[in-house]
Amino acid sequence: MPDKHEQAEEMRDDVPSTIARSDDKAVRTYKKRAGPARSGDGAAGRRRHAGGWR
Repeated sequence: MPDKHEQAEEMRDDVPSTIARSDDKAVRTYKKRAGPARSGDGAAGRRRHAGGWR
């Protein structure tokens, strides 16, 4: 299993550039929170996405 730094490096291509320039924890947190929220459809997906960042 890759360590946390390697995981973050692999995720950097899939996140916005502002997050990609951030530290490893920010990248992992974004993928953990925004990934599931963005996969939703319509208003429910928007609510989940907004809920992840409050």
